[in-house]
Amino acid sequence: MIAATRTNQLTPPKDDELELSLFGPGFGECCVLHLGDGEWFVVDSCLNGETRRSIALDYLEFLGVDVATAVKMVVVTHWHDDHVRGIDQLAEHCVGAEFWCSEALRCEEFLALFELTFTRPDIHITRGVQCIGKVVDLVGDQLNFAMADMRIFQKTIAGRQVQIWSLSPSQLENLHAKKNLTELTKPSSIPQRRVPDKDPNHTAVALAVMVEDDQMLLGADLEELGNPKLGWSAVLSSPRRPADIKATLFKVPHHGSINGHHEETWKELLVKKPISFLTPYNKKKFLPDPDDVKRILARSSEAFITRTSFTKQSKAPLATRRLARMQSLVLSPGHIRARKASADSEWRVELFENASSLKTLNSR
Repeated sequence: MIAATRTNQLTPPKDDELELSLFGPGFGECCVLHLGDGEWFVVDSCLNGETRRSIALDYLEFLGVDVATAVKMVVVTHWHDDHVRGIDQLAEHCVGAEFWCSEALRCEEFLALFELTFTRPDIHITRGVQCIGKVVDLVGDQLNFAMADMRIFQKTIAGRQVQIWSLSPSQLENLHAKKNLTELTKPSSIPQRRVPDKDPNHTAVALAVMVEDDQMLLGADLEELGNPKLGWSAVLSSPRRPADIKATLFKVPHHGSINGHHEETWKELLVKKPISFLTPYNKKKFLPDPDDVKRILARSSEAFITRTSFTKQSKAPLATRRLARMQSLVLSPGHIRARKASADSEWRVELFENASSLKTLNSR
């Protein structure tokens, strides 16, 4: 583990290096991946608190990446606010990328919910609906939809076979998600002029990123509900998922909370004691809680979290804050980065912007 410098942070990977960067400010999450030869992939989005732009855009532009051509794919795992802020900015700038979202949103029910943003201005609509609605406007019929057991990307990059598989949502989750969306648009379900956020995690898209033996499991916010046709149980019980998933890097689902935990996932889809990354959730309650931390540490060789401390946003005048941004290139979300060249035996993990070992939470 390296607590690295700003210079290190803004040094791009080599052509044969893999990278998984996880960003999280305390309410938000974004993964940025380099899979070789300058080809980049983005999963979800959160905002840079200083620039109010998608952190993926800021990071890639700081590295000198031409996002219009180098970003090959953007995946929106689900429509929770903490996973989609700024995703419409990615659609606007990453014009060469394929855009994917959950199959559970390909329905009249979600379009009806989006329509409420125009027909009912008196109702507060979650930003997740608004951001994905903007993506639909920008991408149009080029939007792709992911569900369980789909290979959504395959290519040889830097001499290595790369595959990306969506592992969820299952067919039953699609049905549950569409039922919930129908309930959201009923007049009786809109108390106090606010569309409630019932259960969108049925839409979550978990991903397996496979670069031969170097593999990553990105858990999104997929939950475990004890039903073999839902959540992680559905992933494990599916005969159509890739049989050779053994990830060495794990983006822990749902901020490490117990409802995202599934013991068989750790045994079947991960190597023994993988390196684990996660983002916190610091709105209304804090996740991961102490029991979550102990559970994740016990199952990981190393575990890291994007932030453990939180401060209020600066009240300095706007001009002063803009100057500070230009001088320091502030990336306010915490940043965990793992890189690995094809000849290397192990991942090299670097920590930036208040990211730390998960052990620091365990010691409190």
